[in-house]
Amino acid sequence: MIALIDFEQMARDKLVDADCLFKGNRFDGAVYLAGYALEIALKVRLCKNNGLLSFPEKKDECSSLTNKWFIHSLVKLESHSGLNLSSSHLTEWSIVKNWDVEARYKNSQASQLDARDFLDSVQILLAIII
Repeated sequence: MIALIDFEQMARDKLVDADCLFKGNRFDGAVYLAGYALEIALKVRLCKNNGLLSFPEKKDECSSLTNKWFIHSLVKLESHSGLNLSSSHLTEWSIVKNWDVEARYKNSQASQLDARDFLDSVQILLAIII
């Protein structure tokens, strides 16, 4: 299990790492890590909403509750969280919601502008989520 305070810091650290990649013109990697930061932040929110102090690191550590959160879909995690980001932050959410963990295997060739918009959107959403 990973302590919630560490998990929350991990989300912030991944966004800092994404910004470093962006500054190095590594836009695909920046988008991937920023999306990962958002995934972690949503899982932190789910834990907080349910009074949990940690999140499972492995599937076999999951309870019946956390098992349904052991996914990578931002849309599904957001719906479990009750945040309704599509209403409160439509612009940012529409930019990030289709992030896919499988992007790590793809060369999407994100543009500098697309990557900057993605990172900015994640930064705004992280401030709301955690």
